[in-house]
Amino acid sequence: MIYQIENRKNPKIKRSIDFSRPETIDASHISDAAEWARQKLGLDSLGYEETRRLARTFREFEKFPEAIEHFKLSCSLQEYNWLALWGLSTVYAYQEEYALAIETLEAARNTIKCHETREDDIELIWLDRDMAEYNGKLGNSDKALAIYEEMLRNDPNDYDAALGMVIQYHKTKNLEGLLKFLDSLKASMDDSTGLDRRTQTFHQHNDRDEYHEAILGLVSDSKTFDAVFESYQEAIVAAKEQLARAANNGDVDKEAVHRVCQVRLMHNLALLCYDNSTENVERRKFAIEQWVRVLQIDEIRDETFVSIAKSTAWTKLANACFREAMRDPSNAATYLEQLEQLTTWKPAYDIDGFRRSTAYASELVARYYALQGDEQKAKDALRMHVKRNLDFLSDDDPFNDWMGYLGLARHLMFAGHDADCLAAWSLIVPYDDEEPSPEGPRSEPTLQKLTGPMWEHCAGCGTRIMYPNNIYMCRECDYTHLDEPCYIKLREGTLEKEICDKEHEILHIPPFDAAERERVGEGNVLVGEEIISVSEWLQHIKDKWDIHPAL
Repeated sequence: MIYQIENRKNPKIKRSIDFSRPETIDASHISDAAEWARQKLGLDSLGYEETRRLARTFREFEKFPEAIEHFKLSCSLQEYNWLALWGLSTVYAYQEEYALAIETLEAARNTIKCHETREDDIELIWLDRDMAEYNGKLGNSDKALAIYEEMLRNDPNDYDAALGMVIQYHKTKNLEGLLKFLDSLKASMDDSTGLDRRTQTFHQHNDRDEYHEAILGLVSDSKTFDAVFESYQEAIVAAKEQLARAANNGDVDKEAVHRVCQVRLMHNLALLCYDNSTENVERRKFAIEQWVRVLQIDEIRDETFVSIAKSTAWTKLANACFREAMRDPSNAATYLEQLEQLTTWKPAYDIDGFRRSTAYASELVARYYALQGDEQKAKDALRMHVKRNLDFLSDDDPFNDWMGYLGLARHLMFAGHDADCLAAWSLIVPYDDEEPSPEGPRSEPTLQKLTGPMWEHCAGCGTRIMYPNNIYMCRECDYTHLDEPCYIKLREGTLEKEICDKEHEILHIPPFDAAERERVGEGNVLVGEEIISVSEWLQHIKDKWDIHPAL
């Protein structure tokens, strides 16, 4: 790192373009940078604050052993060390050592309470939030709930504490506890907004997926369904009223806030109905109508969050139309027509990267026809999208080729062209962007050190997917990749996040094999069992899909 700093203007020195990824930074780089800074500042040694901040840097780059070492060192440099103790507790929590995290937090709290001044007492609430969370993670649900309840007694408008309680009720499957808690919130008013606290909680956390997942995840019978349905309905009505008042007052900022709140609540109400429909056709129809109304909501200006929320509803609506077309052949034409209409929808705001997602409705149309054996209609649905990605591969920028291959892989999968799909995946190869050492040549990279151009993530655990390497892709959901552990959990029904469905068809992209890649050869691709040149394969794709230069 110091070598990079001192030679940052040397054009002959290759440097990584991304220092934000933890895997690009070694602990020694951070230590060297700290030592360089100490010398430049003329310090004999790092004091309490400097050491604590160094520990935070180690933590941010996921160098946890070094972070622990330096937080402990910081603690030894000053008696009033609650901030360092708090930082140490977070590292333990990152490593899921919650017992140690709780013990360390207790020490931090005692340090504040025993101090001669009361200036930091206000900070105790933040430590208590962590204390409640860590107890919940450790399985001490009663302790976690007790902490949250105390917070709410001290401040009935502490909606973060309310969120924590909802999450705990969900984790422990405490349906009755959740319903009683929602009723208690309904029975009290938030004077600052004039809304009952149940409605205000829904508004406050309209953008928190974990809140909606916890609420929706506990719906198991008609009693619970009715209670949650009512909660969402009342919150939506209140959001509409607030939106109208903001519009009448000409307050465009508040108007945008209330509009996105309304959209998100309507979307989750639709999820409630669709996911709890079973044989209840009316609930499914209501959900679809709700999503349609969401897309009809006008945006008066570039409202990023509204567009993002609407795009989420659009994705769910597209999937619902596909599922209904497959579920009910007698009404398939109606749902397929609606799905085809969705292929032309565009968000009012140009969401970064949404061009990829707008293909999803077309992909589902293609999958429907592919499953019906109508390959021509399947190709008709996706031809323009396939062409767009072929264009990436024919321009003068080699750095976007992986995007073209990724798009092709996705479209070809939905069309049922698995051999070509896997061929496209195989052309997204890892690379080694390690910084060259001034001391001499670097060692050969291992598979563990390899990086790649992709910025995809496992939909289950969030692990970054940098290149195709033993991943699983859903053939129905929108851009849902899973690593092997999460795929196994999905099939077993133990995946915590509500994504995908264990009954969905999944495509397996095999582990990266450097020897196999070498056997295929540079400039070639394996299609099924045949090795051909990439240029020949791309021409085959164009011919197969009737893509011509004038198209």
